[in-house]
Amino acid sequence: MGLLARCFTCVAGMLVLVGGCQSLQVAELRRSDMYPQNQSEQGRTNASDAAAPVSLSEVWMYDANAGFGVAAPLVFGEFLVVLNRKGEVHAVDVDSGRKLGLERFGEAINGDAVLEDGVLFVPLDFGSRRTVMAWDLRAGAAKWRVDGDHAVASALVLTDEAVVAIDRASVITAYDKETGAVKWSASPLPDAPIIASPSLTGRGDLIVATTKGTIAAISGHDGSLLWRTEMGEPVYESPAVGETSAFVSGTHGGIAKIDVATGIVVWKRSLTTDVVKLTSPAVADELVVVAGTDGMARALRQSSGEEIWAVSTGYPVAAPPLLTANLVFVGTLGSTVLALDRVSGERGWQTELRGRVKSAMTLRNGDLYLSSEPRYIYRFGAADANEVAVAK
Repeated sequence: MGLLARCFTCVAGMLVLVGGCQSLQVAELRRSDMYPQNQSEQGRTNASDAAAPVSLSEVWMYDANAGFGVAAPLVFGEFLVVLNRKGEVHAVDVDSGRKLGLERFGEAINGDAVLEDGVLFVPLDFGSRRTVMAWDLRAGAAKWRVDGDHAVASALVLTDEAVVAIDRASVITAYDKETGAVKWSASPLPDAPIIASPSLTGRGDLIVATTKGTIAAISGHDGSLLWRTEMGEPVYESPAVGETSAFVSGTHGGIAKIDVATGIVVWKRSLTTDVVKLTSPAVADELVVVAGTDGMARALRQSSGEEIWAVSTGYPVAAPPLLTANLVFVGTLGSTVLALDRVSGERGWQTELRGRVKSAMTLRNGDLYLSSEPRYIYRFGAADANEVAVAK
């Protein structure tokens, strides 16, 4: 697989590039090189069914030039994609941590991109009027772009029919994957802003949450409102959607389980009497794990909301925990990341980073990938696996 970091011609007017004409190109892509790889990734469950090493060591650290939004590093077969708040998309070699390619889109990128059939769909925030870019990795060129009055700060969602974006005016738009043509556009919740990224159900519908606490299901087929319910407190973090339920956390310490078919609130719990902003939950099997600005990480029972364990991380937490088959990883605003036993919450491995953790994490093939402010991407592997390298 070869990635080219430089080109000699640009399509006039398509991109605003900084520091010369650069292109991101992948000569060969495998069918498995796609994101999302499964429905749960767009359900934003923040979970992996794989086990993680109980002790990790730093394999490499990559300098990505700028800070990050909420998106986790996107890890594919032999490379990973990093999106930063300078509007850059970096391709990084998984083995060495070396830069393989870079494209400067000229806007901030705050939400998740998605990759299908060699095309990387990227949400663009701030800067010019560009809002969504489709980048053909095989050709190393823009396939199409969308201009609009309002930027896209949240993650894109990939359905069977389209790539879907929610802009800063809370307008939900589905774009044709091949052409970028609008398939439908809707504003089903005009009374409150949608800040959190949407999550996808198994039926291909979107679960969205507003800053006024409204939770709603939106048809992925035409954007119509299927149901709405009230959380009772503002929601700024993405719902975590499993097979039948959505788990939604608020800014006042509340968390709720909602039936995705009907919108009925199955249960709601207040985890603290203080005003605590909770992270997006991590959900798998019978477990829900959430952390917050009070520094506590808590595990709840999915069926009832009963608390199983609660552990202090020592620092406020803004990034969603990562739930694996045996551990829960929590990154903090105190520049630490730690592993908790999934069953008991007992603290295990911990390490200190060069900056605070504000973005989601990824586990692939037993390795942990995460970002920390102000500009670093890390790969951690089993403690005796590799020698540490620093790359840029």
